[in-house]
Amino acid sequence: MEKTLKAIQDALLYFAQPDERIYYPYLISSLIIAILLFLTYNKSFKGLMTYIFPYKRLLHISSLNDVLLLIINHVINVVFFVPFLINSILLAYLIQQWMESLLGYSTIQISDEAAIVYYAVAYFIISDFSRYVLHFLLHKISFLWEFHKVHHSAEVLTPITLYRVHPVESMLFQLRSVFIGGLVSGIFLWIYPYSITPYVVWGVHVGTFVFNILGANLRHSHVWFSFGKYLERIFISPAQHIIHHSSDPKHFNKNMGSELAIWDWLFKTLYITKEKEEVKFGVEESKEHRNLLKIIFQPFVKAFRRNK
Repeated sequence: MEKTLKAIQDALLYFAQPDERIYYPYLISSLIIAILLFLTYNKSFKGLMTYIFPYKRLLHISSLNDVLLLIINHVINVVFFVPFLINSILLAYLIQQWMESLLGYSTIQISDEAAIVYYAVAYFIISDFSRYVLHFLLHKISFLWEFHKVHHSAEVLTPITLYRVHPVESMLFQLRSVFIGGLVSGIFLWIYPYSITPYVVWGVHVGTFVFNILGANLRHSHVWFSFGKYLERIFISPAQHIIHHSSDPKHFNKNMGSELAIWDWLFKTLYITKEKEEVKFGVEESKEHRNLLKIIFQPFVKAFRRNK
């Protein structure tokens, strides 16, 4: 019970945790970008507060369920999942030992500085590609879509919508993180058998830090922030992710990348935003998913029926 209460407390303090998207400096940077965008198009402060803090969206039942799912998933991960999960450090060590037994000791010569740079770049690219692959499968495999549909059933978008995921999807992304972290670290520990730490800011990978500080929280919001047709072929903009949540059929299964857009470009799932589009959110289950119990249990029932 004590562990559960501690997990709930930690979930409610995500705003103070640097490794979370909604860490308060990231929210502040997104707020500043939103204000600048508003002033650019409106030329005055009139209506700014209503635009920045749309209370009807923030107090919508969909937004309240986002918060509840954040807490539920964190508790499940901490209490029931993480204690039984092999961690990335141990997996990295096992992969290093396996490679040494298979290939012998590495003869690759590499400097300390180069090792850190190569490791940071490789981890960023491989991790981002793995997120794209898993996200792609969640959309394309019918029984997995039933669980991912919880995220798309959001009727309004706020930064907390990032955490609106079914526990099954949360578990899959946890496994992805552990596997990729262990795999990349293990390979680099074989190449460079010393302690390797990527460039970090506030304890998070520098690539993730830059991504978060440049308005990542606007990806789940009503604020239209496009990078333009050229940069959106390389990086996923907040506007592109808003399109990903659209209920318009022409937007289905588009922009499934997390940080890099090159995967969407390569696999023909890229949608470049040209001008602001009026977008509606949700799926056919959205109204049913106003009920938290249906959010949790309905995907199991529908996934089972699909398999039958």
